[in-house]
Amino acid sequence: MQATPELADYGYHGDVLLPVMVHVPPALTAGPIVPIVADAKWLVCREVCIPERAQLRLELPVAQNAKDNPQSAPLFARTEKLVPRPLPRSWNASVKSTKDEFVLSVRAGKAVTKVEFFPVEPNQIDNAVPQKVLVSPQGLTIALKKSDLLTKPISVLRGVLAVPRGPAYRIEAPVRQPIQ
Repeated sequence: MQATPELADYGYHGDVLLPVMVHVPPALTAGPIVPIVADAKWLVCREVCIPERAQLRLELPVAQNAKDNPQSAPLFARTEKLVPRPLPRSWNASVKSTKDEFVLSVRAGKAVTKVEFFPVEPNQIDNAVPQKVLVSPQGLTIALKKSDLLTKPISVLRGVLAVPRGPAYRIEAPVRQPIQ
């Protein structure tokens, strides 16, 4: 993440896979070649962002059993390790809403350090404001500044808790609203 006082940018570099679920109709039988077509749009950024787009096409044979492509299998294996996992069953996440912040608490039964929260929903937190992480022997709390664009209370805060050089976890934490 790169942040300025007004804007936070999230981006990728190097080889990137963006997994997409493809549903195969039950009536499809082995044999034919099936085209998969996608209209892709993205930004190429350094100092300035340049919009790009392409129509991507892939033709795959329909088979009873999938076979790994030895050239791309390592890339898929690395990507699979990066996919956020469910929060461990022994962990508990909750959120307290204050006037200006969401305070995300994660009870992990151990200290968890150097984490960052990435929201799933836009306009709930101000991504450009640094997150304040307070580590405890049993977990952590993260103070997340509410976005100026948040117009109504939320009941669940969804996102990803990223642990550098460790796994990333999906968070769906109930939000306790302030008492009026």
